[in-house]
Amino acid sequence: MSGLSPAQREVYAALAAGHTRTGDIAAATGRKAPAVSKALTALAGAGLAVKTGRCWSVSTASGGTARVGA
Repeated sequence: MSGLSPAQREVYAALAAGHTRTGDIAAATGRKAPAVSKALTALAGAGLAVKTGRCWSVSTASGGTARVGA
């Protein structure tokens, strides 16, 4: 995942670890919610994350999405 900022890498790692909501990701990474939201938007633009309702999920390589967490 070259080309991602440190914040984007941390947010992606939190998503992959099962954190699906912005507040949960902020708590897991120690970053403020607006910064997490910005990173999530960038990850979505890069095709690495998808917003599903109020939760975020990690995009899979197959083109679908895999829901992380519950």
